[in-house]
Parts: sequence; structure tokens; C-alpha cells
Amino acid sequence: MKELTNNFLKNVSYELKRQLSRVHTAASSLIDRVEDADDKRLAPDLRDILSTGKKMSELIDNLLDAGQLQSKEIRLSIGSVSIDSCAAVVVDHFKHISKKKPLHLINKINPNLSHVQADQKRLRQILLNLAKVLIECTKTGFIEVSAKTESENLVLIISSTGNIKNEKLRYLSKTGQQIEDLEIDKDSEIAFNFAIAKQLIELHGDKIHINSIPEKALKFSFKLPLAKNKFFENNPPEKNKPDEPFSIDTAVSQDKSHESRFTPDAHGEKPFKILVVDDEPTVCHFLSQYLRMLDFSVIEANSGVQALEMVETEKEKPNLILLDVMMPKMNGFEVCRQIRRTYPSSELPIILLTARGQMNDVVEGFKAGANDYVTKPFSNSELVARIKTHLQLAHINAAYSRFVPKEFLKLLGHESIVHVKLGEQVHREMTIFFADIRSFTALSENMTPRENFEFLNSYLKRVSPVIWENGGFIDKYIGDAMMALFPNKADDALAASIDIMNKIEIYNRHRHKSGYEPIRIGMGMHTGPVVLGTIGYSKYMQGTVISDAVNLASRIENLTKLYGSTVLVSEQTLFHLKYPEKHNYRFLDLIRVKGKKHSISVFEIFDVDDPKVVKIKQNTRADFEQGVYLYHSKKFKGAFQLFKDVANANKKDSAAHLYVRRCEKFIYDGMPKGWDGVETLQEKF
Repeated sequence: MKELTNNFLKNVSYELKRQLSRVHTAASSLIDRVEDADDKRLAPDLRDILSTGKKMSELIDNLLDAGQLQSKEIRLSIGSVSIDSCAAVVVDHFKHISKKKPLHLINKINPNLSHVQADQKRLRQILLNLAKVLIECTKTGFIEVSAKTESENLVLIISSTGNIKNEKLRYLSKTGQQIEDLEIDKDSEIAFNFAIAKQLIELHGDKIHINSIPEKALKFSFKLPLAKNKFFENNPPEKNKPDEPFSIDTAVSQDKSHESRFTPDAHGEKPFKILVVDDEPTVCHFLSQYLRMLDFSVIEANSGVQALEMVETEKEKPNLILLDVMMPKMNGFEVCRQIRRTYPSSELPIILLTARGQMNDVVEGFKAGANDYVTKPFSNSELVARIKTHLQLAHINAAYSRFVPKEFLKLLGHESIVHVKLGEQVHREMTIFFADIRSFTALSENMTPRENFEFLNSYLKRVSPVIWENGGFIDKYIGDAMMALFPNKADDALAASIDIMNKIEIYNRHRHKSGYEPIRIGMGMHTGPVVLGTIGYSKYMQGTVISDAVNLASRIENLTKLYGSTVLVSEQTLFHLKYPEKHNYRFLDLIRVKGKKHSISVFEIFDVDDPKVVKIKQNTRADFEQGVYLYHSKKFKGAFQLFKDVANANKKDSAAHLYVRRCEKFIYDGMPKGWDGVETLQEKF
């Protein structure tokens, strides 16, 4: 029964936080409008609403912690913690207090003190709760946070000197009571905060010590073990930017720090698109309005299912998602998992928004693939700061992917370039694709260097996307040449070659209208084992592909010039096609790379030729392939006649004309000594 009661109270608490979040979101949005208007009379009242909401949220957090302490659900995450940093959070959190009464908080901790072994979040909570107790018990004076080393421990001291309210001290005498047995009255928050701090200190292995001088001083102290390792020794955490506090005086002034608009860059790119997902229409509405004020493009979804549909169907996917956790039918964790099946965290950041700020909820959120976690009600400025940080990181990752394709990283087993190490490698069978522009040297001679770059970029921006659209990725550009990899199917590479030729046809029409001559390209493919990895040294490295297959693919592409073909593939690529019968092809030749013993067959894919030429090649395919067979069997007269017939049928069949010349030479001059019918590629292309 007690467990059921605790679960009921926990769920009610979360629902209260959700409703408070709605109040906070609406009030924040209204304050922004009032601050930008001439009449600011409503601003103080709205700040009061924000401050009250924050206090109520803190009370609910205390209730949740109390329940977890009673049921022993709280588990500490011990690490190396900077005491100075935690104290700075406390002092900054209450910096507004001097505006309410003559009371000042001072951090007297030496920044060079050793770190301690503690749960950073819970240690901050201890100090904040004890500071709240001292503030309630002190009329005027100073509250100081200090520390000193004692053997292998650090003693933390938080004390007040000045005018102490003795009547408040009676609540500290109830420290032996269970939290659930504390009396409820207008000052019971003192005992509540103190009891939670006390039990959290005991979880850390010590007891709280109280010293007081009636009406003059009150001091709390406790010990924590010194950390053996200072994780932040060479990179101390920033202590002047703690958690964003909410108060009557600071809630809005901090939120107004948003005035710097955030767009991708200064080159006229579209604003970042944010998808806001929350089943509370009020939260969606006001949060979206606020983000639009900062020049973000915002789309909204009121359920997890709708959010997934929008991510899948939007013409341009969002740059970041703000995702509520507690939603009916499909909660935020499940939505996050679904999205991560397609988009890694480095590509599409997700920030979870929830009233459930307990450690197990946070851990589940990160396991689901979230980039960050913000507890409701939240400060708008804190949320925007996190949004900007994750957008900037995603933008940097996108910039890196222009130099190192994300597909390359995935093959190495990484999502981000920061995880890649020198010498990493993976063995895979892939189809290697090469393409380059015919007679590029002659074209470039008539252009200035600037015009050369403009021409190449104009060409590449049209054909490069086709590679990705067909399941491949570009490994490198080599002048006018392009090398791409297709790790999945050989069919993808062939489909890309056909799509590229369609793009070239459109591009040539554009060039013709502009008074430029059309361009022709050649493409070659080979399928085989490759080693993909990183080479270089510690200061500079690059991704690359090492394999004989790469060299062979390059040579096959270069043969397109010799045979006057547009697309050539090796026998390995042809045999790896799932549906070879869908394509028009013919056996072209046997070739051997210089230095290698084995020969390979090369095939011409003529799907991309003019339809009339395709028809002729289909009709003459049998004669052409029979001629190649006779040629390699050294029956040159029979081969000559077949190739002559094919060439007469198609005056533009460069391969047939080439074989006619070869046969004529061997008929009249004889075969070279040792010739075995295989063309040896002497040059390394």
C-alpha cells in the first residue's frame, strides 16, 4: 500500500510540474512581449508568476527526493568534483537576495583546493538546501561557504554571521524525525530542506554538524573524502556560468540575453529549422513563438507519431528536435529511439523536455539517443543556449562531412570524426566507380583558372548528388575526375551512371544555350575487396581506400577513351548485378594490368547511348561478341569481316572500328611475338 501511495504521489508531482511548465512557458513569452513594448507595467507581475512557479517546482523536486530517500531509491554517481565550482553555483543562485534584505553570500573557497569524491548534482543540492536554511534563519549579515583540508578529507563549512532568528532554530532540532513525520506549517520548509540535505550527506558517508551562537552565528559542516584524481586538472569547469536560476529579479533579465539571432552563417542560408514536439498545445504555441522571435524556423507536432511522420515526410528535415518525454501512446524515449534508427545524434540533435528530472529518467533519455535533457520548467535562456550549442556542433559535423563522408565514418564504426584514430581499417567488398570529363585539357586551355573552377563546380554540383541518391559516397575528387564507392550493391553504381548521364544531357542543353560546347564523360566500375581506413601521422591523417581493385577501376574508366564508350564495367561488377538482364551490354575485351598474370573481361554498358544507337548495338551484339571471340582465338580474317559489318551498321561504333584496325594490322603485319590475345595496359592511369 505504501508503495502504491508513493507511486501515486510521484505521478501527481510530475503532472504538477507539467502544468507549472505551461504557466512558465506562457509567462516567459508574455514577458518578452511586454519588455519589447512601451508599456512595461505588467512585467513585475509576470516576474512574480515566474518566481512563484520556480519555487513551487523546487518544492515538488524536494517532495520527489524525499520519497526516493524514504524508499532508498537514490543512487549516487560518485566522481571527482570541484568544491569551488559547486560553491559558485550556490552564490550565483542567491545573488538576488541582497535586493530583498541586507544579506550577502560569499564564496571563500580556495580554487586550488583538491577535488572531492562526491555526486556533483547531489552536492550542489546539499549546499543549496543548507543555504536556503541559513537565509531563512538570518535577518542580516553574511553567509559564507568555505572549506579546509583535514587528513584525507575536505571539511565543507556553510555559515551565517549576523542577526540570527532564534525562533527558526527549533526546526533544526527535529533532525531525528523522518521526513514524512515533519509538521506542516509556513516555516516547515526549513526543516524539509535541512532533512533532505542531512540524508544526502549521510548517503555520502558522513553526518552534518551544527554549531550555533544564539542570535549571532549558525554553522553547518560535513566531510567528504578527497579525490584521488582531479579529472578537470588541466581543464577546470567554467564556474561563472552555473545553472540558470529563476528569481523575481533575474528571471527575465537573463532571458533577454537571447537578442543575438542565430542563423547558420552570414551567406544567406536558410534559418535553422526546429521541430517542437509536445502534447500540450500551450507549451507548443508559446515555445514556438519564442523561438520564431530568434529567427528560427519552427514546425510543431502534438504527438510522437506525428513527429515521426514529419521527420520522414518533410522536404527538409529539421536541424534539431525539442521533444517532450511524457506523451500519450508514444513517449519521447520511444520517439527518440525510432529517429536514431535513421539519424545519428551528430546529424540530428534531440533535446528532451520533461518534468521528470530523476537520474534514472536522465539515463534512459541518453540511452534512447538524446543529446541533452532539460527539466521543466526551464529558463528560456538556458534552453536557447543549449539549442545553439547543439546546432553549432551539428553544423561543425556537417562541415566535417564535406571532407570526410559520414558513410566513410559509419564503415569504420563511428558516428563522429572525433572518434576516428590513425590506422583504423575495415575490409569490405565494394564497387569502385570512376568518372572523368573527356578532353578536359583541351577545354581548360581556353579558360582562366577562375573559369576552370567555376566550370568544375558547375559540373560536379549536378552529378555528385546522384552518387548519394543511389547509395554511394564520393571518396575524392582528382581534378576533373571523381572516385566514388558503393558499399551495398553493384546495381547502385550502375544506376548512378545512368542517372549521371541524364544530368549531363540536361547540363549540355544548358551549355548549348549559353554558347558553350557540350561535354562528354567516361565512367568505369570494378567490384572487389578493398581496405578502407586512415593513413598519415599524429598531426595529419586522411581517409583513403587501398586495393588493387581501385587501380583496376581507374584503368577500366580510362579505357572508355580507347573504345569510345561511356560506361565500362569489369566481369566482377557485371556478375554482381542482381538483375543484369535489365541492362544492355556486350562483351568488349580481355585486359591485363601490367605486372599482373590474370586477365579480366570488360563489358560495355550501352543503356546510356542514344536510343537509335542502343537499337543498333542490340541488333549487332551477337556479331560483335563473335568477332571478339575470333579475335582472341587469332582468327583475324573471320573477326575482321564481322567487325566490318558491325562498323558499317553503326558508323559511330568506335570499338568496332578499333577492332577493324587491329585485325588489319595483324593480317598484314602478323602477330607480335608472344601475343596471347589479351590487351596489356601499359600505362597507370
